[in-house]
Amino acid sequence: MKEFDVSKIWPDWKATKLLGEGSFGKVYEIVRNNFGIEEHCALKVITIPSSPAELQSMRNEGMDDASATEYYKGLVEEFVQEIALMSKLKGNANIVGYEDYAVIEHKDSIGWDIIIRMELLTALPAYIRDHSFTVNDTIKLAMDVCNALEVCHAQKIIHRDIKPDNIFVSQKGDFKLGDFGVARTIEKTVSGLSKKGTYTYMAPEVYKGEAYGTNVDLYSLGIVMYKLLNNNREPFLPPHPEVIKYSDKNDALVRRLNGELIPPPANCNEFLSRVILKSVSFKSWERYQQPAQMKADLQAVMNSIGSGITPILQADHIAASNTYKTSHSQGAAQQTNPTYTTTPSYVPHNTAMSGTNGGNVFVFGTNGNQQNNQLQNRQAGTIATQNEKKIKTLKKTGNILGWIGAPLWLIIFLEIDMVMFLLALLVAVSMTLLSIKSLEPHRKVLSIVMLAFSVFTLNVFNITAGILFLCAKKAE
Repeated sequence: MKEFDVSKIWPDWKATKLLGEGSFGKVYEIVRNNFGIEEHCALKVITIPSSPAELQSMRNEGMDDASATEYYKGLVEEFVQEIALMSKLKGNANIVGYEDYAVIEHKDSIGWDIIIRMELLTALPAYIRDHSFTVNDTIKLAMDVCNALEVCHAQKIIHRDIKPDNIFVSQKGDFKLGDFGVARTIEKTVSGLSKKGTYTYMAPEVYKGEAYGTNVDLYSLGIVMYKLLNNNREPFLPPHPEVIKYSDKNDALVRRLNGELIPPPANCNEFLSRVILKSVSFKSWERYQQPAQMKADLQAVMNSIGSGITPILQADHIAASNTYKTSHSQGAAQQTNPTYTTTPSYVPHNTAMSGTNGGNVFVFGTNGNQQNNQLQNRQAGTIATQNEKKIKTLKKTGNILGWIGAPLWLIIFLEIDMVMFLLALLVAVSMTLLSIKSLEPHRKVLSIVMLAFSVFTLNVFNITAGILFLCAKKAE
């Protein structure tokens, strides 16, 4: 291995090991001695263009050096933008920390080296190769990424390329989100409608070039969880251990991006399936809208593991699992009522699978799905019975009050009307007996008649209203 001479940029540091190599560059482990304490970091070296052959290919296509320089300079600016984003998000426990960077222009040719010093972490695929990965690990990964996305989205940043290769594991076992190379601010994303990211994990609206929001990141996270809990296979791929052909991969991608109902993952219980299937809903408004919502439901599922308590999820999740089992292939129907064990849910490809459900393994307690369903049914029946009793009691009480209240209402108002009538009659008689000179006899009589008629009309109104009230109570 030809080690990168990092000392030309940072004299205290020395490259010791090549960790990985990609299309744009390499990643090294670097160390330094800081007052007797050995410090380790990762060094990402991004070379643009990636090789002299790439530059020559562009020249062969007719591009002159000035145009090539402009093109590659644009790529450099994109990578610098990534660094700026990471610096903006620095300090979060679940986001890869960038410590320093440098951009070096080649002196003898068109090209640049972008040097980034960051914390030393293990990429998720490499971590899984060396460790068993349980359901609990998957939930923790998702919750940690949700923490990272809360910070990103608060800064109006959409990652847009969440996949296993961009999730890293610290020595403490924390999961961190990195590689913001395709991230853009929300304003640019919505207006530009750019198609960035990895198709395997891409939300349908991103793939189609439609307007999208922050929950496309939650969709990608859901696909990552799905693969981890489905024997490292994406939705619609043949079940493990069947061989996967290229046509299978293409067909699975088309089915997912066209909105076909996604079956539940093989190796998780009903409640975790509901969280995952909600996050990967074809319609964006049916998904989680905020990372905090998804994290809360994941926490509820985590708390329920081993407790025997059914988790209370934030929303009415789509019961996609039941719908799928009754309307799709026999292979999916075979996943009904799995037996859960305490065996890790994910095993690397080179390790034989074990378990009690066609080679699938699970981690969700020992009671079984059937017992959980029975418990839920009993609880639901008890609650329904209690509610029914409460409703009957309220109805009975309402009827009693109605039959008592209606007559009392009539009696009170009739008594008031009678008193008013007697007072009016008394006044009219007094006016007549006193022979008030301002009123002629026939006007006196007329005043008495009108007053009595008004009181009589009022009584008729009250009686009619009382009869209608009693009829209404009888109808109930």
